[in-house]
Amino acid sequence: WELGPVLPADMRANMGRREAEFHTGYDNLLTDYMAQVGVDITSDLSPPKELMVEVRVLEDVGEVMMESGSVNLAKGTQHSLKRADVEHLVRQGYLEELERHESC
Repeated sequence: WELGPVLPADMRANMGRREAEFHTGYDNLLTDYMAQVGVDITSDLSPPKELMVEVRVLEDVGEVMMESGSVNLAKGTQHSLKRADVEHLVRQGYLEELERHESC
C-alpha cells in the first residue's frame, strides 16, 4: 500500500510468479474501485475523517466543474466541497484546507 502500484525492482525480483500476478490483480481491482467511487484512497496513508472539506481560495481558479455542479473559485472565498473534487487544487496551492473545529 505504501509503495503504490509500482514496486521497486529488488522487491519484484524476490517475488514469485503467483505473488506478482496477485499484486497486478490487486492493483487493477483497487484502480477500478477508486474510479467507481471517485476517491483516491491511496493518496493518504491514513483515511480522511471527512468526505467534505472547508477550503479557502488562495488564487483565482475560476469556474470549475465538480461532481455536484459548477463552482466559481474566486480568490478569498470559502467553500465546503468534496475532498476528492479539490484535493489536487490544494496540492497545487490554489486552495488551502481549513481546520474544522469540533464543538464540545
